[in-house]
Amino acid sequence: MILVNITMQLIAMIQQSNQILIMHQPILVKGISYKILKNTTMQLIVIIKQFNSILMMQKLIIIKVIQFIDFNWLFLIKSKIIQRCNQFVQQQRSFNLLILIGFSLQSLKQYNDAINCYDKAIQLDPNYSQAYNNKGTSLQNLKQYNDAINSYDKAIQLNPNYTSVYINKGASLDDIGNYNDAINCYDKAIQLDPNYVSVYINKGYLLTQLKKYQQAIDNYEQAVLYCKLYQNEFRQLIKELRNKK
Repeated sequence: MILVNITMQLIAMIQQSNQILIMHQPILVKGISYKILKNTTMQLIVIIKQFNSILMMQKLIIIKVIQFIDFNWLFLIKSKIIQRCNQFVQQQRSFNLLILIGFSLQSLKQYNDAINCYDKAIQLDPNYSQAYNNKGTSLQNLKQYNDAINSYDKAIQLNPNYTSVYINKGASLDDIGNYNDAINCYDKAIQLDPNYVSVYINKGYLLTQLKKYQQAIDNYEQAVLYCKLYQNEFRQLIKELRNKK
């Protein structure tokens, strides 16, 4: 019963954040400060601590925890989880578990080790698009942008309707200065899922850098519409952009 209650709390938070906290696939969100995410972080810490007390009794809960927590918050989980997951992988060579370990390693900024996990997952299932998406985010964190884009392209080839891949590819294209193609990726993501908050944030951030302030405002207003958690912060950002016009 305790586990059910805690799980429901975490699910409710993820739903409230409306996809800023993507469940178990990395989304590269640009221009979001620690200040904006601080409140959610503190709430997650409390819930994760409650989970940790249960982990001692039920090892399999590790999988449930990681499935619900976005990679941005996995650094809060002790490294023992990685060790336990490695033990599971030795017992059952599951690409799902390799992906979960990759999330944990990536959150600890051990990007090369994370890539190794994703590569092993790809060996087990070459058609697993999420492995290519996650590998791309690790490559991007290593500033290997072209390799990251190639990995995203493979994910798109396997699953053309994979919204988060277009967001991540757009972020990589933005990083190398290919702004038009980045915007095209963001527009494709919006076409696939117009409720995806992260894409409006990234597109708004890019348009701000290009000094296209009204277009940036339009995108941040969409973020306000779909994301109930950070409305005050986004409204303040919109106010600042209007002063620049």
